[in-house]
Amino acid sequence: MLAEEITVIPGMEEGTSLLWVNQHYEEGKYDVVIVDCAANG
Repeated sequence: MLAEEITVIPGMEEGTSLLWVNQHYEEGKYDVVIVDCAANG
């Protein structure tokens, strides 16, 4: 196994988290979706 195969692509964790939040938004189960994120550069 190569290092490139197990390395996380920069920003991928944040991107998948946003997809998860978007899924909840589109399902319409909640009136409000609050995302409390730490500031990062």
